[in-house]
Amino acid sequence: MRQASPALAQAYALDRQGRLVDAIAAYRKLLEAEPRNSDALHLLGVALARTGQQSEAVRSITAAAELQPDNPSIQANLGNVLNELGRHVEATRHLARALELKPDFVAAAHANGRTLALLGRLEEALGALTAAARLAPGNSNIHSDLGVVLQRLGRAPEALRELTTATDINPAHVEALQNRAQVEIVLGRLPDALQSLDRALTVQPRLAALHATRGNVLSDLERTTEAVASFDRALALQPGDGVTSRNRARALISLQRLDEAVAGFDAAIGLQPQDADSHFYRGLTLSKLGRHAQALASFDRALEIAPGTAEIVNNRAIVLAELDRPEEAAEQFAAALEVDPTHQQALENAANTARVLQRYPEAGALFDRALALQPDEPQLRLSKGLLLLTLGDFANGLPLHEARLEVAQLRPRTQGGQAPSMPDIDSLRGTNVLVHAEQGLGDTLHFCRYVPMLESRGVKVTFAVQPPLALLLRSLSASAQILPYDHKLPSLDNRLALLSLPLLFGTRLQDIPAPVPYLHAQAADRERWREKLRAIAGLKVGIGWQGNLETEKQGGFRGRSFALAELAPLAKVPNVSLISLQKGAGARQRAGVDFSDRVLELADPDYMGPEEMLDTAALVQELDLVVTSDTVTAHLAGALGVPVWVALSTSPDWRWLTEREDSPWYPNIRLFRQSSRGRWSGVFERIAHEINGFHGRSI
Repeated sequence: MRQASPALAQAYALDRQGRLVDAIAAYRKLLEAEPRNSDALHLLGVALARTGQQSEAVRSITAAAELQPDNPSIQANLGNVLNELGRHVEATRHLARALELKPDFVAAAHANGRTLALLGRLEEALGALTAAARLAPGNSNIHSDLGVVLQRLGRAPEALRELTTATDINPAHVEALQNRAQVEIVLGRLPDALQSLDRALTVQPRLAALHATRGNVLSDLERTTEAVASFDRALALQPGDGVTSRNRARALISLQRLDEAVAGFDAAIGLQPQDADSHFYRGLTLSKLGRHAQALASFDRALEIAPGTAEIVNNRAIVLAELDRPEEAAEQFAAALEVDPTHQQALENAANTARVLQRYPEAGALFDRALALQPDEPQLRLSKGLLLLTLGDFANGLPLHEARLEVAQLRPRTQGGQAPSMPDIDSLRGTNVLVHAEQGLGDTLHFCRYVPMLESRGVKVTFAVQPPLALLLRSLSASAQILPYDHKLPSLDNRLALLSLPLLFGTRLQDIPAPVPYLHAQAADRERWREKLRAIAGLKVGIGWQGNLETEKQGGFRGRSFALAELAPLAKVPNVSLISLQKGAGARQRAGVDFSDRVLELADPDYMGPEEMLDTAALVQELDLVVTSDTVTAHLAGALGVPVWVALSTSPDWRWLTEREDSPWYPNIRLFRQSSRGRWSGVFERIAHEINGFHGRSI
């Protein structure tokens, strides 16, 4: 500024004192007398900008620039005010002019870099800010802005270096600390990000965005309770933040506070009705709660907002499958794959759904596509293996079936957390081997037939089994040591998972070992039941209908059980006595059918003590026939050599293969398959008809 007149000096003094209204009046009074006073015009414009009157400020500073075109300060301030008006392209011209006039003008270089960044011209912004940092290496704001630009360019390590420099220069630089935390998040350095946020919060504890980001970091660190507390603090400071409301609700899902999570998503949707993510996560939560119809509505709303989003379409299809609408689910999985052909979950879900629908070639092709993307994914290998086993391809299916040992929820309960090994069978001769039962009781009854085969190879076997089976399985072998697997188990030469034995022996469909019976009830128990059954007239048919409810929530087992009411056709067959073998909650159905008087309950259905399975085996072995769903009852009767008729859904377990009415695993089993999904009436009408011609154990 040139030598100031007394009037300009007085106005500027008011300006410096912060008395902007008085200063503006003084500048204007001076300009009435000297309308071409460029200094007054410039200072007036700056003062107007400081009071939020940017449009007038631009006019005043522009007039000053016309009078002093080579004044770098005027050019820089004009650029700054134009930026405040969002006129960034014009701003860059004036800031560039200021730098032409004064190349070492730090403020102009800094402002120019920020403006170029606002315009998305990131490489130019990087150059401008780098130049500014060379001019003022101790300016934390410049290093902070340089870090932001480097982050936007995807150069996170360099960004972190600049932001660290900024916070080293000014440890209380909140914006730099906040941006540093964001870069640390990108780099996966979550504990460092949390530390940066906590430092920022010591300076500005009431900044809602810091608490919200802190909540996100804590969620990612699985410190979910603390995350919810941070989200609560953020929302107390900024109640209308829909994104934070949504993220808080997501954290509640991890805490299994699902009803609260739904309410949280409802609140988030109230704040941001068009937020597809809130509708999407609401649908996920409702699905976890088993409220599938409502979940479907949430996914539909999410797709209205974000049509064609593969993740939403995939989860909508999952809900359709849960609602037992697999044909529609298959269409939706296909739609998700049209959007994203490499969507791993959609590929796997589509393959499993095709298997449920008995579209086996399609299922195989989909599994192969998924495995091409993730060849080492154990659940995929297991699913492909189960498909091949269903089709009778044991040579290729059994090796893939070993992937179950890598799936957490399917690993056998081995002490020390070690997975059982798979040695060559010839190497086991003369060794002590611990065989671990795995999965359900039915699996143990099914595959325990391999234990005597191991012993025939010169192997001394200790068989660790589910406690309810320990007594019964002593009839399997006189030499094998049978132990409940919740007892302390010995440390032996080798350990094998029970369901790995078919692979160990190279089992193929044509040579399945079926030495039925391979289990036996105790003679005294059989005699006791034989006496009781003598008083019961007619053909004595044991019935079971309900398997493990938790197991049947899983897609591969859904629909395998049926209601007792479906057995009404059997109750009408003359000269047949139905004897309940059902245990647990399913036995309560007896009270709700109109043929309850035809269903005899000879044992306490709620008693499941250590002798219960042994006693049930004795009862079953004295029956003429067992009719059951695909549950432990089928395998028990099968292993005991009793005639068993098993009612199967359209998508049964792999061991029952496809289409066959017999089982190579059990020569005493007949299979009665549904002709259409979910409909049992035809199955039991046929069974009732067949019972008329059944004359005992000659089957």
